[in-house]
Amino acid sequence: MRYRLAELQAPLPGYAAGTRLRGHEFHYASVSAQPDAPLARIVDADGREVAETGSWRALDGGGRVSGSFFHLVAPAAG
Repeated sequence: MRYRLAELQAPLPGYAAGTRLRGHEFHYASVSAQPDAPLARIVDADGREVAETGSWRALDGGGRVSGSFFHLVAPAAG
């Protein structure tokens, strides 16, 4: 498991863009292409940026969809 700090670049239900969240990543997949906008700026426990930012896109007719390997644990303090 890898601990992460995410700063949202786009809103999620209950969280505005710019919100900082604590969580982790645990996955056996990799991203081969990411044509959509990044969902968050994500750093590891040592403060190094990671490539797996998640992504989001606006849907025709309204709404949006997002996806990420990041699993939210709690809002970040401070």
